Amino acid sequence: MGKVVTDTVIITSNKCDVVDNGSVEIIQAWLSKNILMKFQINENQPLQLIILKRFKRILLICPNHDLSEHVMDASLAGEVDKFNFSYSLQDGYRDLTKQHLRVPESEKMFLISPPASPPPEFDFSKCEDAPQRHIQSHIQKEQQRRMEAGHLLPKNPDEGDNGTFTLLKSKVGAITIDRCPTNDGYGQTQLADHVKTAFPPKSIFDTDDDDDDGDDETMG
Repeated sequence: MGKVVTDTVIITSNKCDVVDNGSVEIIQAWLSKNILMKFQINENQPLQLIILKRFKRILLICPNHDLSEHVMDASLAGEVDKFNFSYSLQDGYRDLTKQHLRVPESEKMFLISPPASPPPEFDFSKCEDAPQRHIQSHIQKEQQRRMEAGHLLPKNPDEGDNGTFTLLKSKVGAITIDRCPTNDGYGQTQLADHVKTAFPPKSIFDTDDDDDDGDDETMG
């Protein structure tokens, strides 16, 4: 008589504690590599891993008989040779629906396959759109607006004020800007040697005699 195949695989061991956290992690990694990555298992019909600590065994309840057979075939690998794999006498899904087997929720895991990449509905014939090269974010636009100092100055300075503009005024003092013409429709841009600059500050200790002596030495 042939071996009876069910949807539930029982894992035991006489070499280690099969319900120990280290053993469970080894089994999870092995399932991920050999089952979850090779077969599409979704959340509607997951692969259930149930840890029975009192009975020192682990149950793998598969969605169907085909997957349980693949689990048994993969168990021949050397990486899980310290564990024993065997079929249960009855299907686990049917027993769970009858609620004959009750286990704490913390001892039950639902394993599914990682999402496919690319997804099944991916269209390989569709070309990717070219990147947008002339779109600026609102942050870039705000930085550019702040860098333009022209919005701080009047476009047409009053000629009676000799083109000056008061940027800041307080009781202590004021900051006055002497605006030069630009080529934005209000005049031609002046060269650097045509722009008026302020005289260097003069010390109260400087005298006219010092200036005259300096001129005499230069002439001598």
